[in-house]
Amino acid sequence: MRSSWFSRYILPGLVLKAAIIGGGYLSGRELEQYFAGQGPLAGLLGMGIAMVIWSCVYAATLEFARVHRSYEYRTFFRKLLGPGWILFEIAYVAMILTALSVFVSVAGNTFHDLTGLALFACEAAFMAAVAVLLFFGTRLVETFLSVWSFALYATFAALVILTFALYGDEIAKHVRMAPSFDLSVVVVQGVKYAGYNISVMTAVLFCARHMENRTDAIVGGLLGGPLAMLPGIFFFLALSAFDPGIRAQPVPAEYLLTRLNAPWFRVLFLAVMAITLLGTCCALVHAVNERLAQASRAAERNFNRPARAAVAAVIMLVSVLIADKVGLVALVDRGYGVLAWVFIATFMIPILTYGIYKIARLPQLALG
Repeated sequence: MRSSWFSRYILPGLVLKAAIIGGGYLSGRELEQYFAGQGPLAGLLGMGIAMVIWSCVYAATLEFARVHRSYEYRTFFRKLLGPGWILFEIAYVAMILTALSVFVSVAGNTFHDLTGLALFACEAAFMAAVAVLLFFGTRLVETFLSVWSFALYATFAALVILTFALYGDEIAKHVRMAPSFDLSVVVVQGVKYAGYNISVMTAVLFCARHMENRTDAIVGGLLGGPLAMLPGIFFFLALSAFDPGIRAQPVPAEYLLTRLNAPWFRVLFLAVMAITLLGTCCALVHAVNERLAQASRAAERNFNRPARAAVAAVIMLVSVLIADKVGLVALVDRGYGVLAWVFIATFMIPILTYGIYKIARLPQLALG
């Protein structure tokens, strides 16, 4: 059955956005950490650089996955890196634990703010929700990520509109008075941010199943960058209304919501944030489940729904322990920074060089 144009061109970007936007992006922590240091203009340029990199890497990734029929990361990276694929897997597991620790930290505090329940109870409820959603497998995860994207976009739009309505003059002033910046630092920050986040593309390889030819993969991939980054660009501008003080806030989004002085909207946004984090966690853990399912098939064993939920529960529990031990700001600063260069070396550079070369060597499949 032929996939719809939505599944081929729009769905990949929406699912990528759902995977990338969680944790620091959604909380504002990543945006402030990577892009606010030299002012709003430098930050926007850095985000533009990251967006272009995402589009190029995602287009190559979808096409590589399509022609090699590699819809989970083990098969994908064995095709791309050969025996070196294990290096990516080690880094990927470290990334998942780091990212999920960020997500759990943000989600737990969000639920705590919304309900007033104990932080541990909020984290436990969040872990249980991830396990339940993953119990039902790929189709539900894909549907959830794509449908919820519209609610997330609408909420982000409302946040930006409300912030600009109340503090538009402050935003304009900060943009006009933006200091000169070091272009080399901006480029490095943009590349680092792109490098770390491209790792989540391996969590959404299942989208390549919808691609019927090379054009589908390229268009779907190129649209992925803007679909994933545009909410962040507007969010970054909204946060700049309170620059530079907001840079020191562990969860900038919460600080912005407090300054807006709209309790009803704060509750709405925090609820959307919590549910979005649920989808992001599901995308990452789902990639691990797909990897284990592939290994189970190779060993002629059954990897059933309870096993998927159990894997999710274990991973989430470890993430809670890491989050409580390290803290949100340190995770984003040190954990993300180191892993960014690892993924640039094991994913970004290989897919844009050898990966494209291999794709070009398979024209009959690439056009199929």
